[in-house]
Amino acid sequence: MFDIYIIMKKIFLSLLSLMAILSYAQKSNFKIGTHLGLPINGTENSSKFSTGLDATYLYDLSEKFSLGATTGFTTFFGKKFNDQFTYPNVTVIPITLSSEYNLFNNFKLGADVGLVIGASNIDNGYFYYHPKLIYGFDKIEFQAGFRSFIDYQTLNFGVFYKF
Repeated sequence: MFDIYIIMKKIFLSLLSLMAILSYAQKSNFKIGTHLGLPINGTENSSKFSTGLDATYLYDLSEKFSLGATTGFTTFFGKKFNDQFTYPNVTVIPITLSSEYNLFNNFKLGADVGLVIGASNIDNGYFYYHPKLIYGFDKIEFQAGFRSFIDYQTLNFGVFYKF
């Protein structure tokens, strides 16, 4: 049997090691933003929508490819099922490895892959993934993507500020 805290400790130490190794990369950037999610694939039965904040730190490994980490939180707002039952709000904290690839002009493809920690009304340790399409300017970036872990799946739209 595995312990989720041992797994999370290993992931954290791995990400910390990766950050130390990547600190030799030429350029790094930090961005923070907010997102809104529309539930799909059955999630709409228990959640009206989701929203949250993300913080990403990326290292440019080449002109086309960046690698780093993302964390934040996402809250799924519960939906009223009938007069006697309402699904609870669910909040998770993703801890992920993040990557971005420059396609052309201001367009990028990205992906976040990792685990979620349950902050309210859900257990820890679920596999999480978030493929995304990114359109960015010097300081502002727009993202559209798909977030998924266990039975929670959403189409997401976000706005980010780059430092």
